[in-house]
Amino acid sequence: MLDLTDPDTPASALYTAEFFASVKNILNPGGAMVLHTGSPIFRPDVVTSLYRGLHENFKVVAPMGLYIPLYGAYWSLAVCSEQLDPRAISTDQIAATISSAGLSDLQYYNPATHQGLFALPNYFQKLVG
Repeated sequence: MLDLTDPDTPASALYTAEFFASVKNILNPGGAMVLHTGSPIFRPDVVTSLYRGLHENFKVVAPMGLYIPLYGAYWSLAVCSEQLDPRAISTDQIAATISSAGLSDLQYYNPATHQGLFALPNYFQKLVG
């Protein structure tokens, strides 16, 4: 999980295809890299550029989006892996994992929101396609 500042900050080197390749090389089998990819509303050019670099390096690039109250906008993230596709996990599997982990008091996440995170608006789909 990369909790980075925006790509147009000193963290810009961490948003390159070269950096994504280095992360891929250290992931365990079945592992994934997750990072925010900016606002498809305010910076569609940055989002498109980042997804190009992600697609160059990972077999699975699963874009997700949600409204972030702190930012006051719809924001994008990506789950990237060679094997793991979070879109393929069933609601039953998610419910079982939440239950077995004893996470009964989650305030946001549940099996339905998991699927909803990957249900992208058309304008976002066009940017990451």
